[in-house]
Amino acid sequence: MAQPKDSTFIGMCMGAADDSYLIMSTLGYGFVIKLKDMMTRSRSGKMVLTLPVGGEVLMPIRVNDPQHDSVAIVTSEGRLLIIQVSELPQLSKGKGNKLIHLPQDKASAVELNVLDRALLRQGQALVIKSGKRSMTLKHEDLDHYRESRAKRGFKLPRGYQRVHAIAGAD
Repeated sequence: MAQPKDSTFIGMCMGAADDSYLIMSTLGYGFVIKLKDMMTRSRSGKMVLTLPVGGEVLMPIRVNDPQHDSVAIVTSEGRLLIIQVSELPQLSKGKGNKLIHLPQDKASAVELNVLDRALLRQGQALVIKSGKRSMTLKHEDLDHYRESRAKRGFKLPRGYQRVHAIAGAD
């Protein structure tokens, strides 16, 4: 299969047909999709995520236990929101629902977007990397950042608001 002009590969999903994945854009929209819904017989492929202008696709994340897993989302503003995967819609294609609110100030030239996201198993801690420093938020500390989807999230502590990456840690 030839790669279409001006296209890039962001990630690859492998597994059983009933495995679920979180598909998300940098504009804060996303959904859960089963691997079988991403498969096609067409040689030209299948469009799964509809991207608004200015958005980019984030690498898909495999969801192991939708009833107990959470997703942590961090923005360029230094805000963190943790939502239950069970709150997310399960779709077969489209733009998805708003997972995190990113207010766009028309007077400001700064555009807010999602920098990173991580899947957290029940009881798992979150590691936040900011430059050469890193901080681990324990499961109890994460309760402050838990809310329903489409909220802004809460500011991270000073010194950790310029996040480079987040990841789940045992």
